[in-house]
Amino acid sequence: MQLPVEILEQCKMGDHSAWEELVRMYQGRVFAMAFQYLNNRDDASEITQDVFLKVYQQLKQFDGAHFLAWILFITRNKAIDRLRWRKVRAETTQQTDDEPEFIDPKPSPAETFETKNKQSLLYNALKKLAPAKRELIMMKEIQGLKFKEIASMMGLPVGTVKSRSNQARMDLAKVVLELDPSYGRKP
Repeated sequence: MQLPVEILEQCKMGDHSAWEELVRMYQGRVFAMAFQYLNNRDDASEITQDVFLKVYQQLKQFDGAHFLAWILFITRNKAIDRLRWRKVRAETTQQTDDEPEFIDPKPSPAETFETKNKQSLLYNALKKLAPAKRELIMMKEIQGLKFKEIASMMGLPVGTVKSRSNQARMDLAKVVLELDPSYGRKP
């Protein structure tokens, strides 16, 4: 999805309806990427708000090229910051908790139903990938970014991104087949 230049220019001039249109166009993608990193709707919603606040604050400096890559780059950084914060918070909480936390290992009926559909299978497979490979799959296959945009975001050569993306896709396919050996076979 390419951001129309007119909307960007109207946003820079303070047009609130243009800003609302821009948010409507991209909030789903920003939320989806944040959720993929954080696996928590509340955190993803909060990150989405933070991303659009940062975009709004920096919009006048933005030159208009590759808006989607720019906003997803901000999303990625905010999500990674949140993951770091969670880790620090969890370490601090573990040191102060006296009582162990007991978690029921059995999935709920809703979770059991969810794992039976293909979307859940893919999601579960993505969770099993290494974070760097999952990130590449998210950016290339889910968000639809071009290799050049991903390379720029990650500070890597395009050829390296292509190679790693291909390996990530092959690893994802292996994990899907491990989770469901009958996947892709005709009945």
